Amino acid sequence: IVTTDAFGVVSHFNAGAEQIFGYAADEIIGRNISRLVPEHARTAHGKLLGRFAAGAPSSRAMGETATLEGRRKSGELFPADISISKLDVDGDVMLSAVVRDITERRRSETALRATGSLLRTVLNNAPITIWATNADGVLTLSDGRGLEQVGLKPGEQVGMSALELYGAMPFVDHSGQVSTGREVLRRALAGETVISTNEMLGTFFENHIGPQFGPDGSVVGVVGVATDVTERVEARAAERSSEARFQTMFDRAPVGIALIDSLTGRFLAVNPQYAHIAGRTVAALEQLDWIDVAHPDDVRKNGDKWAQLKAGTLNSFQTEKRFLHPDGTNVWAK
Repeated sequence: IVTTDAFGVVSHFNAGAEQIFGYAADEIIGRNISRLVPEHARTAHGKLLGRFAAGAPSSRAMGETATLEGRRKSGELFPADISISKLDVDGDVMLSAVVRDITERRRSETALRATGSLLRTVLNNAPITIWATNADGVLTLSDGRGLEQVGLKPGEQVGMSALELYGAMPFVDHSGQVSTGREVLRRALAGETVISTNEMLGTFFENHIGPQFGPDGSVVGVVGVATDVTERVEARAAERSSEARFQTMFDRAPVGIALIDSLTGRFLAVNPQYAHIAGRTVAALEQLDWIDVAHPDDVRKNGDKWAQLKAGTLNSFQTEKRFLHPDGTNVWAK
């Protein structure tokens, strides 16, 4: 706290002021307050105090706060919040200023802005979208490069209702269960984290949607992160299509085909034609191994080759062999 008369001569300089400005009280009391003001601002500061002391219409209102600069004894300038009041003491005008050094606050604000800028840069360059709503489903955040893929701009939908925009949109979880956007938001507001996929304009997004908590731990809204998984979805679709084509060819092949575990000899899969040649059903063969359906003489004859397959010294071999049917008959095959 610094108190001056109408001409700026200091009459009171408390311990807090000593700490902020670096002057002892006896170095300042009786001297003009201008030495606490940066040189470039002294003229304007003097005029301001004069108008305030005279009570001119352009003077500051009592208690009004402005962010200015102060000057320490070392000459260092620092940002300050200054609140000034006018007092009438026995007919004399006294001006009292409450000064707060806000250097650390400014540093924190600068760091926060830098962090916010960095975060925004990351969001705008990462292939994700992050969004949030309040408890009523109104969007409070919508950011990230992923928005561009569906023709949106960061922040464009803030203030709009997510329920109206996406309430009817289907979201599919990993089990294949389909929920509407409205149902997903309701579950998130109830404290559940929902992982699901949705599609917009040909782009598929995997969403992690969960509750947003307030300072007291209560749910105040919903926050979601969406990642573009279009390539993965298309790759899986292509893989399923390829598997379906292979299964069709496997099932309809005019020759017998069997997949056999080289270590155990058990049938892993057989097609209908192989089952016909072996005289059994597909289901029955999948419970057996190749020795169970082969003539004992052929087992001994091909034993060495199977051993080489197991050891990895042989990649393939051809042979003629007999299939032993359950009724005792034999069928030759190659």
